[in-house]
Amino acid sequence: MAQEKAPRLVKAQFILFGVLLLVFFVWASRSCNRSTADAETEQITNEANARADSLAALLEATQGNAPARPPVDNSVQRDTMRGGQMQMIRERITPLYVTIENLAMRKGPGVNFEILDRLKLYEEVKFLNEVTLTRDSIKLGTVTAVEPWIKIRNEKGRDGWVYGAGVEYYKYKFEGID
Repeated sequence: MAQEKAPRLVKAQFILFGVLLLVFFVWASRSCNRSTADAETEQITNEANARADSLAALLEATQGNAPARPPVDNSVQRDTMRGGQMQMIRERITPLYVTIENLAMRKGPGVNFEILDRLKLYEEVKFLNEVTLTRDSIKLGTVTAVEPWIKIRNEKGRDGWVYGAGVEYYKYKFEGID
């Protein structure tokens, strides 16, 4: 009789252990799913807030109600999804240099848009990663250039568009212009 109770006790222990293990796995999977969903929701909320902020800034700039903002530090701190560790993410900004004296920075991509500023030769501007798909042919003195329009930010912090022949990665003077 004592021998029959021993195998039953061992079976009961294995069954109890299996049930506890199953409960633990169910609890752990729900906790992990909840934290992942919370992180995804937080990320979506942060992206929506960033879009709303940039849209508000764009509206202010286009309406002319607010003065031009000074350049902003482009480093952003974000919480990673692994343990809340902070990491620094830097946005890369490509510098360009003006190659034509008194280059017109315009409100939009084209010669019909309002001139916002005149840029000096060799002035450093920031490329804002926007280029028109079309290329315009413009006669610049003795040279006719066929280039796209490029969105830039000048040293004063204003955004605008310049003709592609007027900026370059290196400092030099575009020859052949009157």
